[in-house]
Amino acid sequence: MLQAGKWWFLFALLVAVVAAVAYFNESVRTIVIALGLIAAVILLAWNWLTNL
Repeated sequence: MLQAGKWWFLFALLVAVVAAVAYFNESVRTIVIALGLIAAVILLAWNWLTNL
């Protein structure tokens, strides 16, 4: 559980940094939104498959 918590913290930190860059850069924002949607779908699918 502690290991998972560490990874969630690193993931949240990465998201915060990317969000900060995207906030100030319009072209990065578009790419980030697209990648974020793809990543969310992959994470949801992975979570669903591993819980089967």
